[in-house]
Parts: sequence; C-alpha cells; structure tokens
Amino acid sequence: MSSLARLVLDGLFGWRRVFRLGIVTLAMVMGVVAWNRLQVSSGPEQLYPLDHSTISVHQQFAQTFGSTNSLVVMFRVREGDLFDADVLRELAALTRRLESVPAVDPYQVVSLASRKLRHISASSDAVDIEPLMWPGTPASVTEVAQLRDRVLANDIVLGNFVSRDLTAALIVVGFIDDAIARGDTSYAEIHEAVNEAIGAIDNPAIETYVVGEPVLQALALTYIPQTMLLAGAILLLLVALLWGAMGSWLGTVLPLLAAGLSATFALGAVSLAGLRLDPLMMVLAFLMAARSVSHSVQFCRLYAEEREQLDSMTAARQTLVKLFRPSALGLATDVGSVAIMLTTPIPILQGAALIGVIWLSSLAITVIALIPLVLADVQVPSYHYRSWHRPLDFVLGWLGQRLTGRFGASSVLTVALILVSAAIWRSTELQIGDAFPGTPLLWPDSTFNEAVAAIDERFPGAERMFLVVDGQAPDAMKDPKVLQAVGWIQSELARQPEIVGTLALPDLIAPLNMTLREGNPRYRELPEDREATGQLIAMLEQSADPGDLVQYRTQDYADGAIHLQLRDHRGPTLRAVQARVDEAIAQLPPDLPATVRFGGGFPAVLAAVNETIAAHLVETIAFAMALLFACCWLSYGLSWQAGLFFLPGVVLSNAVTFAYMASQNIGLTINTLPVITLGIGMGVDFGFYIVDRIREAHRRNADIAAAVREALQTAGKGVVITGSTIIVSVSLWQLSALRFQAEMGVLIALWMAVAATAALTVIPALALVFQPDFIFAGAAEPLARNACADCSRRRTPGAGTLRPLWEAVRSRLSSRLGRPALQPLCAVEAVPIAAGKPIDLSDGHRVAVFRTEEGFHVVDDLCTHGTASLSEGDYDPATGHVECPWHGGRFDVRTGLPVAPPVKLPLRRYDVIQQGDALFISLSPQPAGAPASAPMRAAS
Repeated sequence: MSSLARLVLDGLFGWRRVFRLGIVTLAMVMGVVAWNRLQVSSGPEQLYPLDHSTISVHQQFAQTFGSTNSLVVMFRVREGDLFDADVLRELAALTRRLESVPAVDPYQVVSLASRKLRHISASSDAVDIEPLMWPGTPASVTEVAQLRDRVLANDIVLGNFVSRDLTAALIVVGFIDDAIARGDTSYAEIHEAVNEAIGAIDNPAIETYVVGEPVLQALALTYIPQTMLLAGAILLLLVALLWGAMGSWLGTVLPLLAAGLSATFALGAVSLAGLRLDPLMMVLAFLMAARSVSHSVQFCRLYAEEREQLDSMTAARQTLVKLFRPSALGLATDVGSVAIMLTTPIPILQGAALIGVIWLSSLAITVIALIPLVLADVQVPSYHYRSWHRPLDFVLGWLGQRLTGRFGASSVLTVALILVSAAIWRSTELQIGDAFPGTPLLWPDSTFNEAVAAIDERFPGAERMFLVVDGQAPDAMKDPKVLQAVGWIQSELARQPEIVGTLALPDLIAPLNMTLREGNPRYRELPEDREATGQLIAMLEQSADPGDLVQYRTQDYADGAIHLQLRDHRGPTLRAVQARVDEAIAQLPPDLPATVRFGGGFPAVLAAVNETIAAHLVETIAFAMALLFACCWLSYGLSWQAGLFFLPGVVLSNAVTFAYMASQNIGLTINTLPVITLGIGMGVDFGFYIVDRIREAHRRNADIAAAVREALQTAGKGVVITGSTIIVSVSLWQLSALRFQAEMGVLIALWMAVAATAALTVIPALALVFQPDFIFAGAAEPLARNACADCSRRRTPGAGTLRPLWEAVRSRLSSRLGRPALQPLCAVEAVPIAAGKPIDLSDGHRVAVFRTEEGFHVVDDLCTHGTASLSEGDYDPATGHVECPWHGGRFDVRTGLPVAPPVKLPLRRYDVIQQGDALFISLSPQPAGAPASAPMRAAS
C-alpha cells in the first residue's frame, strides 16, 4: 500500500464519526428536498427523439392535423343498430360533453354527431354540403332512415366512423398538446372528465370503450399506490432473505440502509436538477437499489470473515482495502453503462440515464465508504453461520472440485460457447418496438387492452397518423398536379396490408365532382385543370364552418395532410408502413411543386422512437463493452488480458436475456431499453469479486486449483447469497398489475441468475484454462500454476508471458543440476538496518529483504492474512520480528513463522546469497521454518 493510500485510510477511519454524521446529515437534507420538490409525472413529449425529421414534422403540424394526445371512443349498442332516435341523441350528447373535456381541441373532435362529417347533394339549383347530424339529431323515423341511407352511401363515414354492421360509432378526440405539456391540465383530470362524460349516458343498452394516450398515462398513474404497496412487500421479503442469509441484524440492516441512503441522494439530486421521475421507471429504480444491496452484502460477508481473527477496526480496514478495487470497478461499469444512454437522443432515456448516474455514483459514498466506517465500531460479529450454509458449502466445494478436475474447466467453456451461439441466433428475432397490439404496459386482459381489441374488431385502423404535403407556397394544395399526386399516394398505400384506410383532400373533391355530374360514378375523380379544381374547393369552403377542413389543409392551402389508418402500432407494422411510404414518395415526379413528408401522430412518433433505438442499439452495446474493457484494463495495471477476461460472462448474460425476450415476444422499446442498458454492466461485479479472491488466495498458495476452490468457498458464497436474494425478491414483480413491471422483473431475475452462474463457472474456468498474468502474476513458483489437471500448460500469450516462463524453466533445470536458479536482488548497502526493503522479482512477485545480526533474510512482502506490505511495518533487527502495519500480527523473518496473533499462516521464505557487495535470491521458495541453505557461489 502506498503512503498516500495509507494516509487516506488513516484519515477516513480516524475521522469516521465525522464522516458518518456528514453522510447521514446530507442524506436527510436531500430527503427533505425530494419530499418537497420531486415531480412524478409522464408525458408523450418525453418520447420525442431530438433532431429527428419525423418529430420536426409532428411538432410543426400536430395542432393542425392531429396531436399525439388523442382519444378514440367507441359508442356501441348491445342490440339492434345505431339508427334509433334515442341512441343517436345519446351519441350527440356524448360528443358535446367530450368537447368540453379540459385541453380538448374542438376542431379535432370528429364523430357522426360533429359538423365535420358531411353529406353532399346536388339539385338543379345548387349543391348542398351539410353536416350529417349536426347541430340536431333526427327525431322521426323518416329522418333516421334518411341518415342511415346517407351513412351507407358515404365512403368516408362508413367503416371509419360508423362500423359496417351499423352497431358502433367512433368519436375521435384530439387535445392541445401544449396545454398538457405546460401543465395547464393533467392526464388524471382528463381521465376523470372523460369518465364523467361517459358516465352520464342514461341508456343500459349502450356500452363504450376508450383508448388513447391520455387514458393510458392516467391509468399508469393510478397504479402508483399498488406499485408502492408491491415495492413494500418486496422490501419485507428482502429483509427476510437477508436475515436468513446473513444471520444478524447488522448484515440485514446495513445493505438496506445503504440502498435507502443512495435512493435519497438520487431523488434529492433529481429534484434539484428539475427532472421528473417517470412512474414507469420504478423497476429501474429498484434495479439500482438492488445494485446497492449486492455490493453491501459483499462488504458485510468479508467483514464477517475478517472479524473472526481481527478486531472491528482492523477488520473494517481490511474489508475496504480488499474490496475497494472490485466494488469500485463494478460501480464504474454500472455508471458507465447507464451513462451511455445519454447518447440516445430521447429525453425520457436521457433523464433516466442522468438519474441512474447520480444514483449509482452515490454508492461510492453509501456503500464503499460508509459501510466500513460503520463496521469499524461494531463490537459483535455481523454474521452467524446458518444450518442451510452446510449444503451450500458442499455444493460450492463440489463445484470447485469439478472445475479443477479433469476436463472440468474446458467442459464449462464448451457448454458456455454452445449456449452463447444458440442464444445469439435466437436473439436475431428480437423485435424493436411493441410486439403486440394495444399497450405492452398492461396485461392483455386489462380494460384498456380489451378496449383496443373491441375497437379493432369493428374499426380496423383505429391507430391514426398523417403525412404532410408541403407545398412551400400558398394555394399549392389547389394545384391539380399536387392533388393527383396525393390521390396516387393514397391508392398506392391502400395496397399495403398494414394500412386499413387513407383520408385526404381528394376524398372530398372527387365525390363533389361526381355529385355535380348527377351522381355519375365515372366522374368520381379529380379535375385536371386548376380552374375546375378551384371551383370545387370554393364550394367546399362556402359550405364549411370554421375549422371543418383544418384536418385536410392549412388556412392558406400551402400544406395538406394524408391521414393513414393503421392496423396497429407494432414495431413490424410501423417499419412496413414507413418503408412503403418512403417507396411511394421516391416515385413522385421530381418537378412536383410539393414534397411529401413522414409524418405525424402517435404511430409516427413511435416509429421515430423505434428508428432511434435501432440506430443506437449496436453502438450502445459496443460502447458498453468498450467501457468494460477500459475499466478492467486500467484497474488491473493496463492489462489487455483483464480487459478481455470479463467480456465472455457479459456476452453470455446479454445473449441469454435477449433470446428470452425474443422467445416471449418482449419488444425492445423505450421502456425496456433502460433496464437492458443497465443490464450490460449488471452482475459483472460478481466476476470481479471472484477474481480478486482468486488473486488473494494465490498469493498465499501458488496452487491455482486451490486458489480457485478457496475463491468459490468464500466470495462464491457471497455471490450465491446476493444473487439469490435479488432474484427471489424481484420475482414478486410478477404480481404487478403492470405487465411491463412484471416482464422487467423477470428480465432482471434472469439477468442476475445468468450473471451469478457465469461468475461461479465461466470466470473460474477461464482463469484455470488461460491463467492470465493479471490474476496469477506474483506466484512464488510459476510451474506450480499448472496444478489443475485439465488446465492448459500454455499461458495466455501477452506482455510479460515469456519471461516468467523462462524463469520457471531455468529454475527447474537448475534444480535438476543440483543448483538453484539465482536472480540478482540488490546491493548490500541498499538494505536498511531497521526496516525491510521491498523488491519486485522478474515474475512480478514482491519480496521483502531484512537485515539481522546473522545476515540477510527474504520473505514474501505481503502479509498472509491480508495484502499489507510487511516492509512498511515496524521491524526489530535484534529479534528478527516484523509487525504487520494493519492488524499488528508479527512474523519471524528468519523462519517465516507467525509469532503473534491474529496471523496464523506462515510466510514463504527464500535463500539469499551474498556475493561481494551484491545479494542474490534463489527463485525456489523454502518452507517456513526450514534451515537456510549453505552459502553458494553464483554461477558464472
């Protein structure tokens, strides 16, 4: 340990009460801020990808041609048909009430009872264009029959606003997006007003179904109390699981305390930053809390092991030193994985990423720093052995024996390779976008999704969007060429199975032209000259009330809209529609005085979101993998082997999870992407803890197989406890009324299970087969690394590989010649009298040289109880005793034997030979207590 690190450690623990008080006080302040200022809300505007052409079109024309916030209400009679005077009065009354709902744009309310749906008739005197059923309703049987005939003859109304079996009618309601975005009204208020409007229907023969983004967002908010109740139940289960696993209140409370403090820090920071917390991100918040519990359990378990031999202070210091690298590395990968979402230009994802970065970064304070500071003053052990640990010890011992046995490690890697290959192949079927009609947020049997199914049954095409015809000059939409092009696009798109219907200005002009020709169907077409077109448009304008034609064109006729009715908004549907639209646009004449642009409405926005996710998915995964490589490379001394070593486990976890999503038709959407992105780094810390424990064990015992078995019995137990605790607790999300939360709970559980399994099998197998330098550099005898029966005799190629191999071969050859291999150590005068001198050998192993009255002695520099440097401890040359600077244990450097507790394991010692003013060391370690070899002359 460097002097700076020791200084920091001394200061941290010396002022631990101040630090603890400061952390808790700051958490309380942030909690008060969060309580007073935290905003929990959601809105479709958070979905809009930044700088996307579709979003630009939507934002420019949404208030004119159709907003994202819209409702579709199906008004249906249980028996008979709509054409009854009482039923029609109820339909008209409901339409009027819906026009009064807060934030409704009255110009975007369309139904049989609105003035926008019109009937065209002609006589010898004039052409009449009048609303079908506005402002009044038919009262007599004759008037009702006349309305029925007009509906049957109107292609725009029949099938679009009145079902073909005449039992149902649609009411389409558009909202003012800006009013909702500004907070002038809330989704809850809209939902309440809509329910009041529907509840006023006084006819038991009528049933209604309501779908749309405002209703969905309001429903999501109504599930918050149930979600909080379920989160509380999960918390209680987590307490029980931790108590059962850790066996003490300390091992139970500390992980939960760390999770609570980190949540408080995060929510307070979010409030100060003015960000909103989306209720749909509750599972993501729980996942970040689970990361806190995961790291905390590792700290508590290692402290319990250290506490068996050390006092509380020393055990806490040892715990922090030993776990600092794996925990910090795990946090770095977690934070980096979430931060990568900032590159995806979608506000809701960027907000979630910022929240995640703050939350996970706070674990450096609430876990890495705070938990050891609390443990330093604990006077009782934090862990009690449970009876169920015996079978766990047996299983982990059996696993260690199988891995280090013949063909064990190679078999594990073979199975893992086959599994990864199969999972990657299955993952190619993963859909981007929603995989089902309706909403994936709710279960198929929810009221909302049942309403979607009921509406689709009678009105296929309830999902509505629009294309914009940009004329770039006033009256461009009156140009016959433009109208002909619009009509051609409509006919082309009508052939696409995913597009149920289209609606545009030509659908008004062509019937009017036919009516003027005495209803001759031959003239149901667009005029070819501008004068005739202008006359027909003038007739439409004269008979229309303000706002009646707003959904078809702008006021100056510079721009127009082509409305599309889609079968659903599934990912494949939207991609097929966009591809067909792009193909049709590409075939338009280059000299056309207008351009057609995609698009507006909720399906178009969703298509833009899916396109953005698809464009950034590969680079997101690639960046996350590169970040993991860089963090490991830096953490383990610029070792490229370390950078590559942990990637297979991450690839396995991601591939299996993606394959599961594909098999269960869980689409990759804006709701699932945050969990998936965080999952890239999730669980990799299990591997970090296993590897660091292998490193530590190997420094005490050069036998690789023994080091792996010890790591599985110690750190492996922590992985099992942490993983099983999180897996069982998150499985309770299956009880959620929100399908999205249930599916994400399963994904998290699966991810954790695969990551934990990979840490217990794949990581040790990789270590056994490839034996990378960053794990095993520092062994006393390099050839002892090959103790595993099925391990490769060939080390992983890389920097520093050939030299240790040569030293091992030279050592073996020298011993066979009866002469141990020697290595220059240092000059005699370089060894201080009352202190040790640390020296790194050629294979990376560090030893310490001590001077006594008898001569010079060399032992391992690292204390066998931890990783403290003995050369930095107090040394008495008269007795040859050196004291560990951390826990006060003492060794005799002449024999390597411990002479004072708490140390129990001896040091390895080495023969040292003086040749003039230089010291040489024998590369073969001697057992503790062995007599020194006779002086030897250095080989020439």
